[in-house]
Amino acid sequence: MGIANELVDAGVMTAADIVDGVVTLRPNEGRNRNITVELPAGRGRFVKQPTSPGGSDLDNEAGALTFLTSCDHAARVHIPRLIDVTASGGLVLELIDGASNLVDLHAWHPALPAAVAAELGGALGAIHSIQVDAAAIKPLEWNLCSMALPDRSEYLGLSGANLTCLEIIQRSGTFEAGLRRLDDEWETTALVHGDIRHANILVRGFLADSPQLWLVDWEFCGRGDPCWDLGCLFAEYVALWVCS
Repeated sequence: MGIANELVDAGVMTAADIVDGVVTLRPNEGRNRNITVELPAGRGRFVKQPTSPGGSDLDNEAGALTFLTSCDHAARVHIPRLIDVTASGGLVLELIDGASNLVDLHAWHPALPAAVAAELGGALGAIHSIQVDAAAIKPLEWNLCSMALPDRSEYLGLSGANLTCLEIIQRSGTFEAGLRRLDDEWETTALVHGDIRHANILVRGFLADSPQLWLVDWEFCGRGDPCWDLGCLFAEYVALWVCS
């Protein structure tokens, strides 16, 4: 009941919800402790809790969502609403009922419907056109060259698959030169999501003429090069094609 008590204390649900049996808690995979809280009457929430106190990327996500939802721009309809920040630094977000991520949707429908592609392109374009408040959004401090020459701490944290990828990059002068060129050409010109993956794109009405779409998981949001978001999206479809 530990997590249930935390959610009651945070105001996500009540003790009566537990007694009446109207609440369902579903754990979700991710870097944090993610929990879907299903409640009746549109009271459902998605809760993200840090795995360790202090220094969490959730602080960055909270700041980004607060900034984004306070602005008057077309991208707001594609951004989940931040309900609250808990005492432990967790985030309480609106639960988007009836939506699924593109990982699950592409499992049964590999092709991306044109209407969803248009909605996704429009969402990214709207986000990249937002006038960024330098005081509210930090710059992305990424070094693309570190993919070819990671420091000791980065190297020790690599998975077996990433070590194999690193070996391939280091054996190819073309890859390493390409990464250096991309690093040199990086331009901090826009707000970027920073982690565009199929798992972070939710769609309701996937095969409908007018689907609805949300971009979630804003932990790595920052000021950077919009080409990064587009490259991440293209990489998802290259991976889908390779594995098909």
